Amino acid sequence: MKFEDEVNRDIERPLTQNAFDACVSLAFNIGAGGFRGSSVRGRINRGDMAGAADAFMMWDHPSELIGRRKGERAQFLRPDDPDNVHPVAPIEIHAAMKIDEIQTALNRHGAAPPI
Repeated sequence: MKFEDEVNRDIERPLTQNAFDACVSLAFNIGAGGFRGSSVRGRINRGDMAGAADAFMMWDHPSELIGRRKGERAQFLRPDDPDNVHPVAPIEIHAAMKIDEIQTALNRHGAAPPI
């Protein structure tokens, strides 16, 4: 399953690229079912973007994920910068990867803020 497809199916409102990317990161980490039932998704679909951003922080167990959630929340809220758009190669992420491997891959491709 591609988590991008899951987010596209579950979200009923337009998202910025940064918000979409943050949702994909969350969906990858909590699973498609977790994302589908999440407050993040529900609040986005109700048009409560600030509430959706705060809902990223509900997924804080284990505590080692708090830094990741803060990064996803910040990315979700960051406006897209039309002057700083650059094409990047797709990042291959699969379920067997460890969190630090995913973070390293994202940072290699210019994750902002670095995670």
